[in-house]
Amino acid sequence: MREMVAFDHVEGMGGAGGLGIRATRLAAHAIASGEVSPSSRLGALTADRPDGRTVLSISLA
Repeated sequence: MREMVAFDHVEGMGGAGGLGIRATRLAAHAIASGEVSPSSRLGALTADRPDGRTVLSISLA
């Protein structure tokens, strides 16, 4: 993953963590801020610990 370090320096990328990590961060923020309905599958997750696989699976449903 050494080649991915370049993304740490690209403005707007936020790092080389990948889509799962970025989706998890966005989902956690949306859940914590109340942007997501608590009755939705995403809203049923806890803001402190959604995981990338679950968030991406929900997005495909």
